[in-house]
Amino acid sequence: MTAEAKKECDRELKRLSKMTPASAEYMVSRTYLEWMASLPWSKSSGSSEIDIRGRTRFSTKIITICRR
Repeated sequence: MTAEAKKECDRELKRLSKMTPASAEYMVSRTYLEWMASLPWSKSSGSSEIDIRGRTRFSTKIITICRR
């Protein structure tokens, strides 16, 4: 995990510790932290280029599906 990602996870974990487990935001935060922990941080795609437009289109599709 990168230093920036660890810093963000630490911040989110601190927020999580102040929430009640019954709140919806608690579950969102917990899921986010579980997702961050499960990412393969030591693996690389081998490419230094990222297709931002492609990622944006993908994200837009996911958001549209989730809003249905």
